[in-house]
Amino acid sequence: MNADNLITQRMMKVFDDMKECLPKHLDHSLVCYDISRNDYYGVVIGKKRLFHFHESKLTRLIVCNIEDYSMCVYELNGLVPRVYMNQHEVVTILPLDAKGSRWGGSMLNYQPFGYGIVYDEKNRVKFVGFVYQGKRVCLGKELNCDTNKELYFGYYYENTLHGYGTLYNRNGTAIHKGLWKHGIAVSLYHEFNTIDSSMETVFLPNASSYETTTFSLRDWFPKLKQISIGDRCLYTARVFELSALPNLESVVVGVKTCTYAMNQNNIQEATPTDGTCRIVNCPKLQSIRFGDFSFSDYRSFELTQLPSLESIEMSGYGFYWTPVFSLTGLLSFSSSQKTFHSCNHSS
Repeated sequence: MNADNLITQRMMKVFDDMKECLPKHLDHSLVCYDISRNDYYGVVIGKKRLFHFHESKLTRLIVCNIEDYSMCVYELNGLVPRVYMNQHEVVTILPLDAKGSRWGGSMLNYQPFGYGIVYDEKNRVKFVGFVYQGKRVCLGKELNCDTNKELYFGYYYENTLHGYGTLYNRNGTAIHKGLWKHGIAVSLYHEFNTIDSSMETVFLPNASSYETTTFSLRDWFPKLKQISIGDRCLYTARVFELSALPNLESVVVGVKTCTYAMNQNNIQEATPTDGTCRIVNCPKLQSIRFGDFSFSDYRSFELTQLPSLESIEMSGYGFYWTPVFSLTGLLSFSSSQKTFHSCNHSS
């Protein structure tokens, strides 16, 4: 096995370790799903290690050790894996700007890398924590240079407060403790572009397009119980997948969602060759309801490993072009597998 394969294999093992940590540390971790980009990112807290990751064309995983303050970065840029490591004992002083701010810690390619201290021009401590490519990552502490009191202590994702942390006023009094998302307290965060691991309910309002070809909620959401998607949503999505959601109980999809064919003429003129709807490995899922015309131009529909499923509701022209409707591993149904030939469905 060559070095590239070893790095990739090691990275995948660390990814698996990270996923095992998430359910155990949900109160401090925060993983987000960007719907438009079909992309996962966030901070996951372990007992000794902190994980900062981003799944995209450039997959990146940063692992910070809070025992020895070392840091390791894995990157998969296309087919070329890279790994960068440091030890906290290696300390250098690096100028950061013309004003006189400095970094005291290890570096990579003349940039701060790993655990260290940022000093202002008067040699006062501004920040203590982990840094990668000029951005605060995983864990850190921001201080008021005038009073040397903490302004924030907690977790970071790419320079923003993300995950559990405590914000203080200038006097050092805590003003908010809890989860942060993109620098905003989760309790005050109100937008529908991202889904995060703190949610028990996901709601996408009517006419939410997002212009994505794939909507895929996977095992990053152990708290999630309900998914409700409005009418005329995700019309560009050609893959709809719910997978390995351990506490999911119900799924509701409105009318004319996940389809280009939103009326009878569109359906009859359509010649779809793709479109996949999969709901798999959700042990507590009890009910599924799809509105009229939703998934009308999809070619496949799969329900697998849903032992608690009690009801499936479809109406009108839903899954009109789906030639085979396969259900397997559904203990609540009389047979272990059923196939429905799809044309014009009625309730």
